[in-house]
Amino acid sequence: MSEVAQVPQLRFPEFSGEWEEKRFDSLYPTVRNGFVGVATPYYVEEGVPYLQGKNIKSGAINRNGLVYINESFHQKSKKSQLRQNDIVMVQSGHVGECAVITEEFEDTNCHALLVSTPTHDIDSKFYINYFYSKFGRKKIYRITTGNTIKHILSSDLKIQTVSNPSYQEQQKIAAFLTAVDNKIEQLSKKKALLGEYKKGLMQQIFSQAIRFKADDGSAFPVWEEKNIVELAKTSIGLVTSMTPYYVDKGVPLIRNNDIFQNKIRKEKLIRLDYEFDQLNKNRRLFTNDIVTVHTGNIGASAVIDEELNGCQGFATLNTRIKNQNEISSSFLCWYYNSTRNIKYALSMATGDGRSNYNLKDFNKATIPVPSLPEQTKIAAFLTAVDNKIEQVGKQFDESKQFKKALLQQMFV
Repeated sequence: MSEVAQVPQLRFPEFSGEWEEKRFDSLYPTVRNGFVGVATPYYVEEGVPYLQGKNIKSGAINRNGLVYINESFHQKSKKSQLRQNDIVMVQSGHVGECAVITEEFEDTNCHALLVSTPTHDIDSKFYINYFYSKFGRKKIYRITTGNTIKHILSSDLKIQTVSNPSYQEQQKIAAFLTAVDNKIEQLSKKKALLGEYKKGLMQQIFSQAIRFKADDGSAFPVWEEKNIVELAKTSIGLVTSMTPYYVDKGVPLIRNNDIFQNKIRKEKLIRLDYEFDQLNKNRRLFTNDIVTVHTGNIGASAVIDEELNGCQGFATLNTRIKNQNEISSSFLCWYYNSTRNIKYALSMATGDGRSNYNLKDFNKATIPVPSLPEQTKIAAFLTAVDNKIEQVGKQFDESKQFKKALLQQMFV
């Protein structure tokens, strides 16, 4: 007998009354396993799409790494064949990740996924969102077994109770959340395209395929190749272990993983003991210093925008630009983030696992140097593109948070 559930916190005004809870197999009478066994002998370059756990992520089907099987194997594997509006759910590993089979994947096949086929008047897109809400997550958690590798069984999923509003309300909720998902996808694509655009621009700018002009329309002078030590003083941050000196409140320490997309993530900075900092004053960073990673994520760079009374643990420092009339810190930072510089750095790096780029080789690098006015234009242009990407990124993050809040309020 079904139990009565609570009313959702956020609801469309045309609907009222309480939601029921019903066993999952009363809504999805057929819950079965995808093909379990060795399927690799049946893989082909072109054929029937064969979905696996890696293809199911965040409520959608991801084509990355999608494989195909031949038609003969597909026809023999009737139980794992997929129909539009089926739900496929990961049953081992990242359990609970699920997606709806759309028209695009009608009459395809799958490997080791839970496949649920609904009755009429069931909107599977509603239940996909339900399983990503805190209420649906709890249902999945209850039937999850295993310590190292998580697992769920079709028999356990069948007997779980789930919320069951009217079909009309399911459709309304699903359509609304699908529109939100479409917005998130658009922002994600826009961010990726802007990133590729920036990458292409940087390659053309630093190869001088693109040149800027002065305000009066005249050409800037020819670029000169200069050694980095002609432009700046270079040094290495502390390489000793500093974990014994970590404190809750103290001076900030910038590490290589604190540099992300030309910026320093200050909210994540580790703090160092004040006395330890006093012993290492020569490692302090000042406004317009440049930090560029030399161990691990080689080439990631950022300009210091305020004095930090701390020390740099894992990155190379370009400190106190020698001639402010010759080189711009912002331009130099953009160059360090360019493909040209990173290729050079990686060619000079040593180490099989975690690459390391030493100061001696760093100091051998030559830098293509335009006139200071052209440097200023280049840095300003790339910064503007970067700001646009950051703006789209914020919209993307805000949309994801909005979707998350909706999932918490539109389900019970």
